[in-house]
Amino acid sequence: MRCTPTCFRALFQHLDLKSRCSCIRLQRRSSSSSAISTQTDATRVNVKVGLESSVPLSIHHAPRPTSQTPVIIYLIGPRPVEPSTFPSLSALALASNATVVGIHYRLSTKQSYPTPVHDVLAGFDWVQKHLARVAVQIDRAEHSVETANVGVCGELVSGSLATMLALTECRPTNGGVKAAAVGNAIVDWTSLFPAGDNGIPPAVSYREATPERSPNQCGPSLSHDSLLRLRSRLFTRPEKYFDPFASPLLFFRTPGCDLTSPVDDIHARQAFDGPSADDSTTAHDASSAEIQKRRSPRKYPPRGSELRLPYMRFDVGIESSVREQGEDMVEVLSKSAKHWEDDLSGGLDREAVSKRIQLVERNGLGLWGDDELRELGTWFGDVLRK
Repeated sequence: MRCTPTCFRALFQHLDLKSRCSCIRLQRRSSSSSAISTQTDATRVNVKVGLESSVPLSIHHAPRPTSQTPVIIYLIGPRPVEPSTFPSLSALALASNATVVGIHYRLSTKQSYPTPVHDVLAGFDWVQKHLARVAVQIDRAEHSVETANVGVCGELVSGSLATMLALTECRPTNGGVKAAAVGNAIVDWTSLFPAGDNGIPPAVSYREATPERSPNQCGPSLSHDSLLRLRSRLFTRPEKYFDPFASPLLFFRTPGCDLTSPVDDIHARQAFDGPSADDSTTAHDASSAEIQKRRSPRKYPPRGSELRLPYMRFDVGIESSVREQGEDMVEVLSKSAKHWEDDLSGGLDREAVSKRIQLVERNGLGLWGDDELRELGTWFGDVLRK
């Protein structure tokens, strides 16, 4: 049976982490590269996803490569894949002296979750196989395989996917993720409530989203209402965003709310697209679909797993409506890192934890530009060579 990230939500309390990750890998083994082409400053690779789909990768090689040059995966949402979109990746490669791989995942109303999760995992598998493992000659008869350190980064929806990848593929060996940097990552879709639903007014709107704006280009549209409408477009059912692969904060705690009734998403979709003839019937049938949830901590990574939390950096804008999500994520990660290291080696002090898990506040919405990417490149260049 083919596994999807949604199935993991239902099985979360019944499967240990090792079983979960094994199931993921069974679903992904069919991924392989199908075509390679070269452009002026980037190599293009199409990686198969399943039987009939593929995801494009753009590869920018390090300007000064060595036998253990790090690899940084940059997640990119839907947009035209042209050379004019590549300068940021080149700037990141230059600042970090790392090979930078852009994974151009699919995401739309027709290719909703978990499609982008499958694309990102397929691209990561390709990077592990073709870029993160390097054969090094020992002598004429022997050679060894060395593993390059891997980082991942992304903003907004890409930041959510980057966080998911960093938390589920962070084995310290075999090309696991060693560092992640995300900007205004949406790590908990379940924390978004319709106006008046919980008595808390939505955040101030900066600019409303439009149907033509791609999911990852909602930068200036970080208002509460905009994110609610975006959620209704990207998830066909509420239970899909209660999945930790879509809302990575749920790896560390249960949701602090009921499983949102489909009625809420119907209302959000009506505001976006206009009502349909079937909406009233669907809303009536969905009224009994709520499941009571209580927030409680989850241990992650679980004891005995092969995972080790990577270096993680969360950039948040002080005026961003997802700022609190970033702060919450840093808090649970810091606690997890402290407890995990306590079990392994007697513990980390507060300063050591703060160096491993960082919160960076930026002015305004805090969206990344070339200057921020160069700063991130310097950070990656440091932590990926430790």
